Parts: sequence; structure tokens; C-alpha cells
Amino acid sequence: MRIDFKRFKRYKRLDKSVFEIADVREMFGNLIYEELGYGFADKRLAEKIYDSDENTQFSEEEVERIRQFAASVNCWFMDGLEEAIKKED
Repeated sequence: MRIDFKRFKRYKRLDKSVFEIADVREMFGNLIYEELGYGFADKRLAEKIYDSDENTQFSEEEVERIRQFAASVNCWFMDGLEEAIKKED
């Protein structure tokens, strides 16, 4: 599954009528690395997100970890992530 963290929807309203496209690779990768992640697998995932582009493939296990980390981030991030995942399905 591909998730484009470089062109990520950052919703500005709950009804999702207003959004901007944001590059969240550094923010999310650093958040996993500095605060949310533990162990080598999470370090590698943080690096993979940080270095990712629109063609980066994530395994189902990685996507599940990404979803778990996203639950600790702002609500707009969770919504943008789910949309990016649905877009790929």
C-alpha cells in the first residue's frame, strides 16, 4: 500500500470542506522517532516515512503501526491518513 506523506490533506474544517496539501514526512517521522516509537522497527518506519515519496510502498504491518501512531496526533492527521489509505485501496 502506498501513502503519500509528501502530498497529505490537512483538513481545516470538521466537514472537510477546506483543506491544504501539506508535506508531513518530517513532522510525522520525527514524532515517531522522538516520542511515539520504541525499538528498531519503529526507528526504521520513522526513517522510511521521512525519506518517502508518492511511490513508497508500506506493508500491512507498517500501515497498522502508522494508524496506531496517528491516534496520538491531531484529528486532521487521522482523517488525512484514512483518506490516503482509502485512495490506495
